[in-house]
Amino acid sequence: MATVVPFNHFLLVPLWEEKKAIEEEHPEWKDLSTSRVKVPSSETSKRNLAAVGSVIALFFSFALLYRPAKVYQKVPTADEIKNLPKIENKGIPKLDTKKIPSIKRESEE
Repeated sequence: MATVVPFNHFLLVPLWEEKKAIEEEHPEWKDLSTSRVKVPSSETSKRNLAAVGSVIALFFSFALLYRPAKVYQKVPTADEIKNLPKIENKGIPKLDTKKIPSIKRESEE
């Protein structure tokens, strides 16, 4: 995506707008057919050069933006979870329900 959006925005959109302007200026050109037209080799080499350039830009942007995934962490099995050591809570005080005020809802009143 990092290469497609700039190519689309800066290369294709201006050409498309220019094509629309030319078609408005010369409406008879819309009816012309391009089938069975021989393209000179100089034009095909330009197309090939553009394709090679876009592939190089794609690889370059991938190399710059690629971040490898994190290392795989083992998921514990059920037996490993059952065999975990028990935690003693001798020093943790229990909540005194008398000191905590109760909240009454409108439906209870």
